[in-house]
Amino acid sequence: MGTAHPLRDAPHPCWTLAGAVLLLSSADRATLRAVSDLAAQLPDEVFAELADQYRYAVTRAEANYENNSADEDCLTGGLSQSMADHVDGVLVHGGTNYSWETKVKKFRGRGPGALEKKLGADAIIELSILDEGDDVVFRKSLLFQAKKNWRTKDASLVKQVEKMEAVATGSIVVDYRETGYTAVRSEAVLGASGAPKKLARGARESLANILADAFLKCSIGGTNLYYDAARGMLVRSDGHHMIARKFAVARRMRSVVTKVPIR
Repeated sequence: MGTAHPLRDAPHPCWTLAGAVLLLSSADRATLRAVSDLAAQLPDEVFAELADQYRYAVTRAEANYENNSADEDCLTGGLSQSMADHVDGVLVHGGTNYSWETKVKKFRGRGPGALEKKLGADAIIELSILDEGDDVVFRKSLLFQAKKNWRTKDASLVKQVEKMEAVATGSIVVDYRETGYTAVRSEAVLGASGAPKKLARGARESLANILADAFLKCSIGGTNLYYDAARGMLVRSDGHHMIARKFAVARRMRSVVTKVPIR
């Protein structure tokens, strides 16, 4: 008889991290059932409301640029607070009550040991949908690195982006400017070797549109992906088991939509 495989032969879904196998909690097992199609989980009316709120949150953060312009960390904090203030609501559609809110958390501050210097991630934006039993039916996330007035070639940015892409493809670089907040997909940053003047035409996109369109429509970011702050891991489900990698981010912006049938 062959040696049992710790993952294949495990009696329950499990995490994997450098060969280690950990049993999942009931909440973790629910994540395995999460689907990758956001449109299948939300009616057009809720989808449109979320998109409008993402756009408005970025617009309000841009309007407060001067108050938060000391550095990238302050600007990301301003964006986080705007998301918390403006991405929330309640809508009833088709016999179902949809309610959502956004909570933000800062995990570590600035300084020589700041997490983004090691990991290349200033923040993670998450969106989860829960059913009436609080089981996850959809989940996705977007990692980003922040820059303020990014105008010159930045070799350190390239390294940070490479680290983000190594753990979760589909990340972005956000460039904060007084004239507006833009985003560049990480693949474009790497293609330009960190030099903004070498970016292809159209590589810079409005951050508001990136979140309201590309993120919600799942053309960037990762589905079935989230940050487990308690374990310090970035976690992804492949439909059969959980794959976890040691990871940390400076801030998390997490929007949660709960849908409950009206009886």
